[in-house]
Amino acid sequence: MQALLLRLSETDGAASAMRVIAFFDMLLERRASPRALVQATAGLAQCVVGWRRSNGTVIRLAPSAAESRQINFPPCPSAELELGDHGVVWLERVGAPEPFDELVLERLALVAGALSSGPSPRAGDREEVDATRLLLDSTRSEDARAAAARALGLRVGRPVIVVAVRHCTKRDPSVWARDLAEQCWPADRVHVTSQDGLAAVVVQQVVTYDTVENSLTEHITRRTPAESGLEPDLRAGTGTPRPATQAHLSWEEAKTALRFAGATRADVVVSYERLGSLSLLARIPTAVLCEDPGVRAIAELRAKPSGADQLGVLQAFCRTGSLRQASAELHLHHSTVASHLTRIGAKVNWDLHTPLGRLSALTALYAEHLCNF
Repeated sequence: MQALLLRLSETDGAASAMRVIAFFDMLLERRASPRALVQATAGLAQCVVGWRRSNGTVIRLAPSAAESRQINFPPCPSAELELGDHGVVWLERVGAPEPFDELVLERLALVAGALSSGPSPRAGDREEVDATRLLLDSTRSEDARAAAARALGLRVGRPVIVVAVRHCTKRDPSVWARDLAEQCWPADRVHVTSQDGLAAVVVQQVVTYDTVENSLTEHITRRTPAESGLEPDLRAGTGTPRPATQAHLSWEEAKTALRFAGATRADVVVSYERLGSLSLLARIPTAVLCEDPGVRAIAELRAKPSGADQLGVLQAFCRTGSLRQASAELHLHHSTVASHLTRIGAKVNWDLHTPLGRLSALTALYAEHLCNF
């Protein structure tokens, strides 16, 4: 129905123009998320629409989700407008421009600028932030958390999943978490706040637990060609699904999972559920972990100029258990990988060709990472 607005110009151009303006006014009134704004504009214009935001994040969508997944080509704007401090928006019209393309782009720019200047629809409202923090507060009563869930529009009887997000800059982590949430779960109940120096993202109405983990991994590792620009050091941990009144438990699990994120190159997003018994490492005092000979050896190796490369070899081999698979993953000759492993194993007396030796090395890798978190 949205696309029909442009076709109405054949009968009454002035009326159609007013409908386009009213359409964008509605999006502004509802405080649409950046992704929702781009998606709605793509549906209205029936072409690919993009917005490169001031933080570098690019939202680029087609009229339908299926078409958006097929965007694997660089942007080719047919018309674009600068937003000053808020980035740039554009249309990617194939063929001749439509009668209202100029108006659509103008209104898109106005709404995008207004939404960027005003409070965030996800986490800028003080009452919403307070309610989210109350929901995650283990010291509050269950009735108080239930009231907070209802205030946020969450269904008390439906599970929520809490995600802990951090990055390696000094900026507010909730800024990046908000962008990430808007890209991963635009149609779900999502609330973002800062908590314990991290960003907490409360998600409800997702299809499965895997949906949360897969969406995070996909976006953080930039496997979505239509959207890019997130922080390269962004890391996330996910708690298990819990009733809304037990969101604080999912939050504690998410923070534990986050401590393991980044331990190896494959651990960009870590789910508490998949940690299994490995989560027991997080219960050991850091001082005890740091005194372990294997952990000290990993720390010494990391401090060397070539340490990062050697640790990458160790991680790949422990993960695959195969010289050839590790070599293929790292694009190195298998003799080079074997040489690295021999030197590392001799230093700590690990026999990396046995399951126990690889388990000891991988445990030390995770423990050393926990010491630095």
